Amino acid sequence: MSKAEILAELAHMSAEDLADVRAWLDRLALEKSVTKLGAAGTAAARMRSPRLANPAQAADFIKQVTELPADAAL
Repeated sequence: MSKAEILAELAHMSAEDLADVRAWLDRLALEKSVTKLGAAGTAAARMRSPRLANPAQAADFIKQVTELPADAAL
């Protein structure tokens, strides 16, 4: 099955099925990132954020950074 066929099928899935697919993809991505450790032996930081419909609103948002302890489970 090609990537295009898979993407076309996603449009026909229920919200619950899409949530299951998203969870599976997140687990797969986490496994891949854990296998690609940086030189210091830790995974590279990855930041995800939603896109704003109106980029001019960016000044209205405050960036918050939270650091987890080194032994925190991801």
